[in-house]
Amino acid sequence: MKQFRELPRYDVTHLRGLLTIIKNKQKFTIPIRNVSLGGMQIISEDDLSFDSDDVEVQLIDKKSFHFKITNVWKYRSDSRFQAGYKIKFKDVRSFQRWVQVMKALHLHKSKKKI
Repeated sequence: MKQFRELPRYDVTHLRGLLTIIKNKQKFTIPIRNVSLGGMQIISEDDLSFDSDDVEVQLIDKKSFHFKITNVWKYRSDSRFQAGYKIKFKDVRSFQRWVQVMKALHLHKSKKKI
């Protein structure tokens, strides 16, 4: 299946990016595989299909991002689940910080190709 994306995705496994969510009064911390300006992909051993009003994401700096996510797709491969989520920012400042992270990831990726 060929996928067409408007915005590039950046692998963040080397950054050990984490998504933290509370579901049914339980806290889950899930590794993030990649991110883009408008979404992210996670990989989990558990089927954690969720939409959330408030998730916490940690990538590069110590200051976390908080936003809403909506599940767009999911599938199971081997013993793991993969899922894609669309991000909805709570305010302009959060979006601007996320844009700065995307720029840094893009610059890092561009330098690796040289």
